[in-house]
This record gives sequence, structure tokens and C-alpha cells, in this order.
Amino acid sequence: MVKRFLLLTAPVLVLGACGGSFEFQIGGQSAEEAAIELIDSDLAKAVGLGPLTTTCDEVVEPEVGSEFTCRSITGEGDTIEWAVLIDREDHIDVQSQNVVLLPTLEDIENNAVEALYGDNPLEVSIDCGDRSRVLDQDNTMICDAATAAEPTVIHDATVTITDTETGAFDVLVSDEPRP
Repeated sequence: MVKRFLLLTAPVLVLGACGGSFEFQIGGQSAEEAAIELIDSDLAKAVGLGPLTTTCDEVVEPEVGSEFTCRSITGEGDTIEWAVLIDREDHIDVQSQNVVLLPTLEDIENNAVEALYGDNPLEVSIDCGDRSRVLDQDNTMICDAATAAEPTVIHDATVTITDTETGAFDVLVSDEPRP
């Protein structure tokens, strides 16, 4: 069963909640170096997935309005994508593109159960884990679904963020339990 659901929170909470700004000097530190420093320190802590190894595309002519991409590899091998903008002189803004932070996961879990089952008397839970999640290239993550009657029988709940601007997502719960 697939249900389309619009997450009723600001879209920035789905993917862009983990971002930040950082001052840098063009004469001493490149925009890429500043982005790596910010991502590997403050933003790594905010994401909460452990140390990150980050690389950034080269900015040939750094000027206000220039955009570039950085990628971080987590300890588990997931790739986080970051959009970086030189938004004013000696300043960058960095926003995650594929990370769902823990507080938002809890909202997704609750809204997915409501969208799928509504007033159904089955006590169903969807659990996407206890830490931030990196979405795959299809903006998808697999969560656990179970009923109160059979809490050890786990089904895949596939959550796909269908619109990163609005925060809309689809959820599909497999009819078959995991082996």
C-alpha cells in the first residue's frame, strides 16, 4: 500500500535543517577550505553521524553568487551532499541536501503511521532509527514497521521524500515480513 503524504512542517526540516554559515578570508582560506572546515566540525556534530571525510568541487573564480558542491563520507560509507553558496563577501552558506535529522525522523514516523492507518485499530509503529539518516540517491530510506500484536515481525517501510521543497513523502510498507 502506498500513500502520499505531505509532511506538515517547514520543508527546511526535512533536508535543509543541517546547515550553517562560516566566515572566510579569500586571501588566506579558499571557499572550499572554509566549507570543509565548517562541515567537518560544526555540521558533523549537528548531523551526529560521527567524523566525516569531506571534499569539495573547486571554485575557479570565487565571487558572491558562486555555488559549489561538497561531499562527505560517513564512517558507515554513506555520502552526504552539501550545497555551498558564497552568499556575500568573505562568507559561505552550507546546506545539506540528503540528510534527515533525528527530530524530523520522529515526525516522519508519526505522520507515516497516521497517513497509512489513520483510525485503524491496529497498533502500528514505524521506526527509522535513533540517529540522523542519509537518504540514498533516490531520496529513500528503509525503516522498520511492526504491529503491537507481532512486534518481532518486522516489515520494510520504504520512505521516499518526493518533494524536497515541500517535504512531501511517500511511504510503502511491504506486505511480506523480512526474512
